[in-house]
Amino acid sequence: EAQDSNMAELQAVLYGVEQLNETDENIIIMTDNKNVKQTIKRPNREEYKGARSEIGLKIRQILDNSPNRAYRIYQD
Repeated sequence: EAQDSNMAELQAVLYGVEQLNETDENIIIMTDNKNVKQTIKRPNREEYKGARSEIGLKIRQILDNSPNRAYRIYQD
């Protein structure tokens, strides 16, 4: 259960990256939500503490632990 639209979109991104397998290559994350992009880029910021930071950290951990895979986050 998401507290707001930011959390809902972060949870959607987390679900998506959790579905990746070892053969998947580069990843593009597209969002229209600046908060989502910022949380993924800098999940340790003080203002993100709590559930928002935890989800951001999980996403980054998955993305960063795949050295053969590049990722980009686009916000429009």
